[in-house]
This record gives sequence, C-alpha cells and structure tokens, in this order.
Amino acid sequence: MGPLVGLTAALDATEQLHVGTLVLNNDYRHPVVLAKEIATLDLVGEGRVEVGLGAGWMSSDYDAAGMPSIPLARASPASRRRWRS
Repeated sequence: MGPLVGLTAALDATEQLHVGTLVLNNDYRHPVVLAKEIATLDLVGEGRVEVGLGAGWMSSDYDAAGMPSIPLARASPASRRRWRS
C-alpha cells in the first residue's frame, strides 16, 4: 500500500485524527501530480493532512527505476503553486 492510500484509510477511520508523512520522497512522482493528490486528500480530510517532502539521494535507486532525479529545489515551487490553486 502506498503512503497516500494509507493516509486515506486513516482519514476515513476517524473524524479528528490528523495524518501525515514524515518524509515523502518527491522524486518518484511528478511534482504537480503529487501536489494535486495531496491537495485532494487534504480536501477530503477537511484540512487534516500534513506532509513532509524530501528528496532521495541514492543514485542506484534512480538507476534501478530508470529515471533521473528531480532536485527537490526545482520540484518544490511547482508543488507549492499547485497546492495554492
């Protein structure tokens, strides 16, 4: 189960619990898609979602996934714009 699915289940099980991620690796998802998913989850959870974003650092992880790393500094502005809209 992915972390956002787990957060959805936790939000569904309670009306007061705030849920969140300690560090969600931003690099494995497009930043705009991730921002939209988190914003939707926060809307469904009535503002009870808190998210910590981070960036991976092991080049072998990216090599194994066949993808380049997206620096968090470059991805974060796109995420912030999406969350505000």
